[in-house]
Amino acid sequence: MDGSNMPVNGGWRNVVRRWLDAALEALDALAFDGPDARAVALGLRVHRPARFVRVYRSPAFDTRTPCVPCDGEGVTARGPCRDCLGLGRVGGRRSVTSGTG
Repeated sequence: MDGSNMPVNGGWRNVVRRWLDAALEALDALAFDGPDARAVALGLRVHRPARFVRVYRSPAFDTRTPCVPCDGEGVTARGPCRDCLGLGRVGGRRSVTSGTG
């Protein structure tokens, strides 16, 4: 075996990893394209924190706003934001008016 046909620097592993990633992305799309489209049509927000995971959220229930000191990131130059405890969001109040004057 002269090694001339051996992949360099883990080439086969990279090829297999890319192929698996593409296959998993295709399965993810196949599984969630319909539900995602229905959720968007209903006005829901679709968040994809990981492959094969979806979070559907109604904006009507949003009562939290981005944290101003950390710009919604949860961290500042000094570390985790103390105002939002690293969450990037703080409690907010919306003014709600009733139908009775």
